[in-house]
Amino acid sequence: MSKVEPEIRNIDGEIIDFTKDDLIEKLTFESANFIRRMIAYLIDLVLIIVIWYLCTKRLFREVDDFIASLGLNNGDFTSAEKLKQFADLIGQLYLKLFLTFIFVQTLYFSLTPAIIGNGQSVGKLVTGIGVVDLETLEEISPTRLIFREFLARGIVETALIIPLIVSFFSAFFREDSRSLHDLMTKTVVIKLDLYDVDYV
Repeated sequence: MSKVEPEIRNIDGEIIDFTKDDLIEKLTFESANFIRRMIAYLIDLVLIIVIWYLCTKRLFREVDDFIASLGLNNGDFTSAEKLKQFADLIGQLYLKLFLTFIFVQTLYFSLTPAIIGNGQSVGKLVTGIGVVDLETLEEISPTRLIFREFLARGIVETALIIPLIVSFFSAFFREDSRSLHDLMTKTVVIKLDLYDVDYV
């Protein structure tokens, strides 16, 4: 009677086919849970907001200068032209604030893992988690990291509300806690202290 080899499956449940001459590399890891990911994100968000504020505080001067130019005359507050100028100024301010936030967030989530390594931002470093490739469990390339942060997180999740909600619930309900930007870029956030490579 021949010995039956157990099936080895990847994280997606697909059977991995190894030939007898191959060295079998068994990658073991534990996905970072939702709570760890949220704590890491909140730490990063505080840092992003501080950087964002420092970059945008000069934009509010334009609004202050406009309001100061109105003076105390009641006619200034009822003038349709002044009201339209004020509305345009607020619209431009909102757009500048939003685009600056996207830029700062993308820069932060792209540069900090490049500096710290292991796919870690400051929040991920504090919580002991990191972003890795789903198939190889190796650090992702800078190009893929920028794609993950700019397109998947910055544009899709931040600019559009529904994908942000889907991403939140995806990370909350999935066993591997992968959010929408992880699914789009085939990455996974893992606990780095529980990552190991065993050669069988």
